[in-house]
Amino acid sequence: MTEIPTRIQLGSWEPWKLSEAGNEVKARNTDFLGLIDSTAAQIRDAGKQWEGDAYWSAYDRVVGDRDNGNKVKQAVDELADAMIHGGGVLTDYRRVVLDKVALATEDGFTVSDSWTVVTPGSSTADREADRADHQTAVATALNELLGAQVGIHTAITAAAEEVRARGDNLGEGDSADNASSQLLGVSDPVILAPGQTSPAQQEIDAKYDYYASLIEKNGGSVDSGPDRKNMIAIRRETNVFANNGQGVYDDKAVLIWVDDHGVRHVSEYRANTDPTARYIDNPSETRDVNGDGTRELGRLPAGTYEYGHNWFKNKHDTVGDGNVFTMPEGARVAAEYDTNHDGFFADNATGPGGESMFWHCGREGDVASAGCQTMPPDDWSRFTSDMGVSMTDKYTGEQVPLRYTLVNENPANGNTEYRHVEEGVA
Repeated sequence: MTEIPTRIQLGSWEPWKLSEAGNEVKARNTDFLGLIDSTAAQIRDAGKQWEGDAYWSAYDRVVGDRDNGNKVKQAVDELADAMIHGGGVLTDYRRVVLDKVALATEDGFTVSDSWTVVTPGSSTADREADRADHQTAVATALNELLGAQVGIHTAITAAAEEVRARGDNLGEGDSADNASSQLLGVSDPVILAPGQTSPAQQEIDAKYDYYASLIEKNGGSVDSGPDRKNMIAIRRETNVFANNGQGVYDDKAVLIWVDDHGVRHVSEYRANTDPTARYIDNPSETRDVNGDGTRELGRLPAGTYEYGHNWFKNKHDTVGDGNVFTMPEGARVAAEYDTNHDGFFADNATGPGGESMFWHCGREGDVASAGCQTMPPDDWSRFTSDMGVSMTDKYTGEQVPLRYTLVNENPANGNTEYRHVEEGVA
């Protein structure tokens, strides 16, 4: 049960300092993200002079910790947001309680340290009625404050537990102690294993080759230049009415690239590439492409597209962090539409508008798409980090390019996710 503060105690409260602390945590957390990203860059730079199993063990550990560090950063940001919000809410509720006390005092009553409204001297029936009204107002405001305090405590506690859970994983990148990379007593790893790659990197290389081949098989091309990003999304056919019209992150997006040292990278994300029924009655998000008087939802057809980084304030105000990836200005791309309104896109109906279908952040449990392609917040955070775009970056001129291929899942023709095959297993 929440302890009720006395009037003197509430007067001494400074809940705005909780918001100040949250802002400080958020600022320091941004510094933390920069440090872990720089650590990953340093281990890649070390690859210019260092080869062999020891290097790849160190590489796997540091890069694994970078990924875990990104998750810690996301959790800490959520804790900071809970603190900032909580401090603001408590400040407002505290002011309301003290305002009710001030009104009672101005009306000639006194309010005790235990929140009892008292009539000085003798009382009449009218004064007693006024006193009761003030007592109700003070008690109601105090109860609302206590209720808000419980909710804020719960939110901050849950966020702190998530930070602790994510933090426990920090330092648990791919182990440097596995049998394939034990180098006890060996001072020169280059002599031990020149040019070898770790088992973890071998798996990454296999994934890279698989997805590069899938992109090319579906008419795309892979830019293998240093740090040039290529993405493929594998779309699972999902009805626009799924999840009560909120959509489902049941597609797979995969980013592949080669860094400045020739090391291949693969990052995988939950994604959505379909619109949702929640926008079906929004005239600014739909078109009547077949002239039947009913507007239709659209989506981007399978194909290869060029995207680039941008920053849109309306996305910052509604979903995500404002970072978006868009097609070039002046692009004109067809979209496919659900003209029979069954929630699927098997009508072979196309129309304009594909160039307006971005990549942007969605919400957890709500893909927030009228045709754009989206990721849940945690995945979007990793994606923007992998793309070299800060979560708080505002687009300032030079676009970060993204070559994007979208395919429809079809096991019959091999359009499926990568599946690891153990050696010796058919």
